[in-house]
Amino acid sequence: GELAFAQMVGAGDDQIKHIGVTTRESDEGDVIYNGVRIDVKTTRYLNGHLLIYSHKLQNPKIEGYVLMVGHFGRYCFKGFISSDEVRELIEQDRVHMHSKNTYWIDQTMLRALPHKAPHYLTQQVRPYTL
Repeated sequence: GELAFAQMVGAGDDQIKHIGVTTRESDEGDVIYNGVRIDVKTTRYLNGHLLIYSHKLQNPKIEGYVLMVGHFGRYCFKGFISSDEVRELIEQDRVHMHSKNTYWIDQTMLRALPHKAPHYLTQQVRPYTL
């Protein structure tokens, strides 16, 4: 999903931070889009949730999260949420922690990418194939 998102937004090599396993200290998200460091999360379930570990919300380097849905090279962008918005939802008691210190964000809480997203992101979402 990380590479599909990077391809979707046209991220260059300088905008792809680190795709793969990181430590809490080295995690800088996956892709920089319009100056926002984004951690990309992927699920194979069409109606799946964006899952965010609680320690990720304490990382000031990660400013937002994206949910990609799919598998085997076919992915759809489902939405974006900022770290600040997640914290607000937690404070408002609209999001709860589930197993393994993980917050589950429903797709209805996600929105379009920040700033001036390319026009194709504001239209119907189409699958992106690597």
